[in-house]
Amino acid sequence: MKNLPERVLAAFEELKKEYSPHLQLKRASGAYIVYEKRSKWSSKEGVYKNAHEYIARILEDGLVVPARHRVIRKSDIEGIIERKAIRDKVMLSEMENQIDAEQQEVGKYESTILTNLSMNGRMPIKNIAGQLSLKTTAAFHQIKKVEAKYGIKYIAELSAEKLGFQTFVALVKFLSDAPTTEVIKQALENIPEIQLVLLTSGEYNLFVYFYSESNKAVAYLINEIRTKTPLKDYQAEWYIAPFFDDYGFIPIKNKFFDLLKGKVWQRTREQPRPLLNQITEREYTVLKSLTNDGNANFTDIDTLNNLERGASRYIFERLKEKGIIKRITIALSKLNLKYNAILIARVIDGSQIDASRKNLLLDIIEDKLPQINKYSLVGDIEIPHSVVYIFPILYENDLQEAIGTLTEKVKGIKLSVLMITGIIIGSLCYRKFDNEYSSQYRILSEEYKIIPKKEKTKYE
Repeated sequence: MKNLPERVLAAFEELKKEYSPHLQLKRASGAYIVYEKRSKWSSKEGVYKNAHEYIARILEDGLVVPARHRVIRKSDIEGIIERKAIRDKVMLSEMENQIDAEQQEVGKYESTILTNLSMNGRMPIKNIAGQLSLKTTAAFHQIKKVEAKYGIKYIAELSAEKLGFQTFVALVKFLSDAPTTEVIKQALENIPEIQLVLLTSGEYNLFVYFYSESNKAVAYLINEIRTKTPLKDYQAEWYIAPFFDDYGFIPIKNKFFDLLKGKVWQRTREQPRPLLNQITEREYTVLKSLTNDGNANFTDIDTLNNLERGASRYIFERLKEKGIIKRITIALSKLNLKYNAILIARVIDGSQIDASRKNLLLDIIEDKLPQINKYSLVGDIEIPHSVVYIFPILYENDLQEAIGTLTEKVKGIKLSVLMITGIIIGSLCYRKFDNEYSSQYRILSEEYKIIPKKEKTKYE
């Protein structure tokens, strides 16, 4: 094969040395398939027939994944490991079986606890205990164990739209020298509109997720970044598009409240009541407190902010009624993630993707892992017309499997991958959202009738 990636070629050559010089290579499903052409005697036909025996596949980074059957001897693999070119890049076939073993180690209560806290981080312990069939004290201890194990943080999931903001993303490609992470952070971290900046490898170098009140404000913001911050010294192409969140969310930074301060209503003779997208000073205070700690005691919030007793609880309920607070949820900070990736599914045939819509929806809500949802964030952009997925990867084969599934089941798209090499600003939210509450589940149930309607679990 021509134009092989350097690491793939190195891995293939080492396999030929250690296993057989007659190995052959072909590309399929985002990987490189290693096979051996052999002649086998057919007693039925009385002739030798050619056969292809699958040996392994090699990923883009040189990782060798042997076939599940024992084709490559362990001694052969150990010989490959000793070579510097692909040292530590070989995975024994037993590692594939380790996936099931690791999932079985998840405590039998953990998935239920994580789902309950993801849906309602302030859910009374006695109600969680009922779902676990445990006494309240026992449930409390189980929750504390899960909190410690996964580094759980309680946060408020807010609706930027209800606060008068639109969501945008910027895909940035540097044309020559790229700035360091320190330069990028210095340029962007104090901008209250920006909630997330991901350093990526692939077609683009940065993924920026931010809020703005209008397209005009976006144009002004990007111009300020490109002319008045340290990024002015770096030539780049900036692709800006509205982002329509379909699934998941991005936690809001504390710096956002500098921007939100402008939405606080001030009573005047001309404006005796708040406008639609305005909030009161007290609502602002409670929002900020719960964004810092979604599980904060309401009495403490009242005391720290000189509110009358019970005021913060009442304001919290009012903010939920308005849809400004969707829920108190959790974010897991301790996960054995391999890495994160961004999948960009460009729409190249509208009629084909429309015909594949139910498969696209099913893929988003696939309940694959006991600890977290399959995707952290899914949304649409119009330029280029695409579906964007942020994908946390716990196991080596996850990315290749996801690419294979989308390619096979969702037609009319062209997939590209950005590897997330660093989170410069903000954070991703890993949680276990109950997908029965997702818009995807509702559409599959109501429009496609392929998921039966049933009574949802209550998280109160």
